[in-house]
Amino acid sequence: MKRWILPVHLSILAGCANLQGPLWGSAPSPFTPEFYRSSGNAPLATPLPPVAVYPFVDKRSVPDPTFIGEHPARTGTHGRSAFYASEPVATGVARAFVHGLRERGFQVLDRTMTPLRRERAEESVAVISGEVLEFSSSSRRTGLVSYEGSAAYHIRVQVYGREVGEVRWEKAHLKTSDAFIVNSQLVFLSRSLAETVDEAVNDPAFRAALRRNSE
Repeated sequence: MKRWILPVHLSILAGCANLQGPLWGSAPSPFTPEFYRSSGNAPLATPLPPVAVYPFVDKRSVPDPTFIGEHPARTGTHGRSAFYASEPVATGVARAFVHGLRERGFQVLDRTMTPLRRERAEESVAVISGEVLEFSSSSRRTGLVSYEGSAAYHIRVQVYGREVGEVRWEKAHLKTSDAFIVNSQLVFLSRSLAETVDEAVNDPAFRAALRRNSE
């Protein structure tokens, strides 16, 4: 975690409004439609079977499923304001897979509003879900004009077969950033999600796990 000292004239501007100023920028907040980044990669040349994407399981120790972190409220005070996503993080992470897989040419059944249960109707399709172990954006004031912050991303992606307990493919993604500006932290989280989807699609073992349900 790095510590940064801001120019005095910028820190004075930060006191003009709650959660505004040098720590904040124009990056879209999770999980607005603009938050999901386009990978820029072309659809797969060989179509794969349809998949169903369910909400991930939130394994974080947080007071609210939409909680992302805390940031200084105003310069000159020690107060902090909680930062929340537009919907539960476990749902928002799953939506990244719906968005990213469709962009790569997959037929996706969007089940992100349906809890994943052992009994499910999609007998003929593989299921994508997983766990959210960390998804955070935080910063704090360390002096009158100095700050430090970090963002953390730890997602485990899983592909299930006909039975939810049958994990056919699994991979964890762990990344951190020592950026203290919220804008940079949100860009980091957005980019990490897009990269996770792309890494899965480009993994032959992931594609093989999806094909097994259609055999």
